[in-house]
Amino acid sequence: MWHELALAIGRLVERTPARLAQQLAEEVRGWGGLSWAMRRWRVRQCASQPRLQGDLNALIDHWEAEAPELPPEALAFGLTCAAASASAEQGDGGAVELVWTGPSAGPRSTPMRRTDQALLQVIASAMRSLLVVSFAVYRVRPVVEALAECCRRGVDVRVCLDGEGDVARLREDVHRFLGVADERLGLYVWPEEQRRHEGDGGMGVLHAKCAVADGALLFLSSANLTEYALSRNIELGVLIRGGPLPGRVEAQFRALMDRGVLRRLS
Repeated sequence: MWHELALAIGRLVERTPARLAQQLAEEVRGWGGLSWAMRRWRVRQCASQPRLQGDLNALIDHWEAEAPELPPEALAFGLTCAAASASAEQGDGGAVELVWTGPSAGPRSTPMRRTDQALLQVIASAMRSLLVVSFAVYRVRPVVEALAECCRRGVDVRVCLDGEGDVARLREDVHRFLGVADERLGLYVWPEEQRRHEGDGGMGVLHAKCAVADGALLFLSSANLTEYALSRNIELGVLIRGGPLPGRVEAQFRALMDRGVLRRLS
């Protein structure tokens, strides 16, 4: 009884940051007296991300089919319990998952997520803010399309790259998919005058590679935003869901932006 409904709750909570899942539970709690059509309309108002809309609509479908008599307060309680359980399972440090690009190690291989899958998951999950940091970007159409979609749904997108040439290329690609320039796409570089210079003429480079969604989901990787890094190289990283680390990384880069250490070019 209610098997598919329970699975739909679990699927939504598994793919949604705990804080957002709690917000959705409060939204559902207020659906008493609404028709099924109005409840589906409310989904479009409270969730701008297509994947989340799909998960919520699936939840409503199973609710209507399996337990139409179940009051919204009871379903909201189920969502709250599932979110609390997922948060407790992650613990204070967050859930950590290994991410890999490269050849298989055969029968002894450790199952790991692919680099491109993890990065696209972070971008797709962003509801309010997205930070992406990479040394370079080159020939990564799926990533560019995902960034453009983020801008379309109103996410504050900030991308930090090492060189102005890469910034110009990414700006052109994203704007091509958007059709128009969008001020929600912030492109940043580390200016030469802000870098440490050595006596031999060398200077520091922006070598970090990471992505953070909503201060709640963090991807740290050796991979740049290039076709080879996402599909051919040997690259290793971690995906961290929950805990304090995603928010700390986002805060670190935002502080550098606020101080002008990282300069916005668009």
